[in-house]
Amino acid sequence: MSRSQNAHAQVNAGFLYQFDRNNNEVVIATRIVIGGLSAHFVHARDTEKYLVNKKIFTNEVLQEALRVLEHELIVEEIAAEMKPEYRKKTALGLFYKGLLTLIPEESLNPRYISGKRDIRKTRPISKGTEVYDTNPVIWPVNEPMPKQDALVQCAGEAKYVNDMPTEPAEVYCAFVPADICRGEIVDIDPTPALKIPGVLAFFSAKDIPGRNSFLSQKVISQLIPEEIFAEKEIKYYDQPIGLIVAETEKLANRAALLVHVKYTVNKEKPILTVSDARERDPSRITLYLIFPARDRGLDVQRVIKGCDTIFWQYHFTMEAQSCVTRPSEDGLDVFTSSQWTDSVHVGISEGLNLEQNRINVTVPRCGGAYGSKITRATHVACACALVTHLTSRPCRFVMSIQANMRVIGKRFPYTRDFEVGVNNSGEIQYLEYHGYHDHGHVASDAVTILLPSGIKNCYDNRRWQYKIFNVVTDTPSNTFARSPGTLESIAMTEYMMEQIAYEIDRDPIQVRLANFDRTYTDVLDVVQTLLRDSEYDKRRQEVDEFNRLNRWKKRGLRVAMMNWPVATVLDYHVMMSVYHGDGTVAVRHGGIEVGQGINTKVAQAIAYTLNISVNKVRCKPVEVSAIPNNFTTGGSRTTQTITFGAIKCCQLLLDRLSTIRETLNNPTWEVLIEAAYQRGINLQTSYRVTSNDQEPYRAGGAAVSEVEVDILTGETEIRRVDIVEDVGVSVNPELDIGQIEGAFMFGVGYWTTEEIKYDEKTGELLSDRTWYYKVPLAKDIPIDFRIQLRRNSYNPLGTLGSKAVSEPPTCLAVSVPFAIREAIVSSREESGYPRNKWFNIDGPYTLESIVIKSDVHLKEFLFY
Repeated sequence: MSRSQNAHAQVNAGFLYQFDRNNNEVVIATRIVIGGLSAHFVHARDTEKYLVNKKIFTNEVLQEALRVLEHELIVEEIAAEMKPEYRKKTALGLFYKGLLTLIPEESLNPRYISGKRDIRKTRPISKGTEVYDTNPVIWPVNEPMPKQDALVQCAGEAKYVNDMPTEPAEVYCAFVPADICRGEIVDIDPTPALKIPGVLAFFSAKDIPGRNSFLSQKVISQLIPEEIFAEKEIKYYDQPIGLIVAETEKLANRAALLVHVKYTVNKEKPILTVSDARERDPSRITLYLIFPARDRGLDVQRVIKGCDTIFWQYHFTMEAQSCVTRPSEDGLDVFTSSQWTDSVHVGISEGLNLEQNRINVTVPRCGGAYGSKITRATHVACACALVTHLTSRPCRFVMSIQANMRVIGKRFPYTRDFEVGVNNSGEIQYLEYHGYHDHGHVASDAVTILLPSGIKNCYDNRRWQYKIFNVVTDTPSNTFARSPGTLESIAMTEYMMEQIAYEIDRDPIQVRLANFDRTYTDVLDVVQTLLRDSEYDKRRQEVDEFNRLNRWKKRGLRVAMMNWPVATVLDYHVMMSVYHGDGTVAVRHGGIEVGQGINTKVAQAIAYTLNISVNKVRCKPVEVSAIPNNFTTGGSRTTQTITFGAIKCCQLLLDRLSTIRETLNNPTWEVLIEAAYQRGINLQTSYRVTSNDQEPYRAGGAAVSEVEVDILTGETEIRRVDIVEDVGVSVNPELDIGQIEGAFMFGVGYWTTEEIKYDEKTGELLSDRTWYYKVPLAKDIPIDFRIQLRRNSYNPLGTLGSKAVSEPPTCLAVSVPFAIREAIVSSREESGYPRNKWFNIDGPYTLESIVIKSDVHLKEFLFY
């Protein structure tokens, strides 16, 4: 299976052997069935016939049986499933594995015993450790505590957009998707859909009263418009060309597929990847940036070239893209699951040609986002608002997972070429680096700007020259995804360090340290702490010894390092109100609670600054009528920035209270507030945080991952992960460690199980549901998960001495595929491949990639 549980088998098999009672090595009858190969093969009859009356536990019989089985297997291409090559190799591996479970252990070479063990059935329960500083003197800041809304979330009582009660006359809508990849619309006929009872309307671009774009140049970083509905040209498969309105959600989704559209079709094969564009249409590639080298070394002993590609990642959020719109007496009420209220506010205003002061946008909370709701939520909100505007009825638009995956863009794919000259220690003397960022059909989201600082990572880049290119393909417009741009660029730099280490046969840590920027003393301290506390040297020897003793299970141990760039962000508003009756505090701010705990950290900071209980502070939903013109929640800086604004609000209030406090004898907070109220002092404060209140900085971290791989099936378990991260003074260690664990696993999914597949001929997305797209589950997390926050750390450029935490750890998950690669290399070495020869694995390290790249020869399947 592609993950440890809740997944269909790629290949399954059953074996029944009846042995001679007088000679328990001789088979007198057998049944062999193998599934998942094709509709034309289940029963291995030829192999069954061959094995009858054979001594099965000899190498000669085993090898001949494998040859017979290999010859009779019928393996066909199955859309969205793994390649025939993988399924054939795995079928043969399962046959061999089955016999390994039957042969008497004394007759089996000890190195082969590991082949019969199912790593997923022998997996122990996961455990973990958490190491961090906490100082009770400054509590509730630096106090580990759960999120304020943790219990209501666990109880299922937290309200999201789709939990809002329905209203009388409420309607539902669904996008009408294009069913071609490239072409032009000739005619749209919604009649087949409108004939269905309960289907109320069809709207297209011609029905939009304002501007047909959900992105606006009035909103910072939104430089290129993007259509709400395609007017003429179709640029990707499933591009929305209109909207069906119906009385139920199910009916809207069904009717959307019945709208008949005539096209003139571009019959050229679609351009789906950077590789396609480079090979067939270089005009889609434009230079974005050149970063020149400032130096060049002279000690070039090896020249190494490489090319690696990583692909899409879907934002697998708990809550889909959702919006509810309602007519109001002054215009429109919008309840949206968005990370960016200003984008929604301006987008709807321009799309409907309606004044902003008539549009009331509210975000109660988001059920996860990961960047998918920065600009893409505006698309859904504009469509939903259009229905209410045209029908004067409440409308609910909740996209299905299939619609989400097909219509909404994903993480940017990235291709990187390089040529590097190194000395014998692996120190880079020069680097020529070309990076290609795949935007999808339009370069609308400003993610490429985040690449350059990630390329540098924690290394000395004086001798590095890199060029960054934007690439346009025939896919949905790609968008921000957790650690956007930086995951891609940091990973590709770490990939390069790994390749250098392999090709010059040096320890990868030493290669990294040879290129380390020594001005990053904090990151160096993190790395040294990690190597010491993870017992890296000892475990390095243990992994090598395990691989020497075992043929069919291999382990890998690898490190990843990062120095994540934390940029400044733009404006946020914070407004704090204190109620005189009981002294409780209500806060409204422009940050969106997406699960990261922003509201809890804001409450902690306010409680600390005002010297009150954190239970007296509550954050309210975001409403643009009270808190307007806010930048997006993202970049791992929003929590710090909003917290800074909240502290400023507290300081303004304390200044007002100071004169009254002096007249009272050590008053309680409640007495002080009531006295201030009686004297007419304003108990509401506000502050607008701007980029002038911030400075850029970097957040360092390092991880070491140990994995075990079943070479016969490709199944992998993560035995242990150690992470040391510098979060400065943690405002809330419990939340920060949860964010580190979650971010790391978000990355693990990207590197191991989450695979996006398109039909190369039509451009249609094939992996559009959970049957094909697998995120990690409980048994995919590390068996031993150890998180340590850097001790005695303080960030002078961060609020309360803290650093960003939500996104950086995603970049450290690249240590897992590096460890898997080491396990593969150990197996390949036994198959006769040179250890220092680099081989490409583009995209996630799936079962398929592992088995195919291990490339075990059939002659290696032996008993002794």
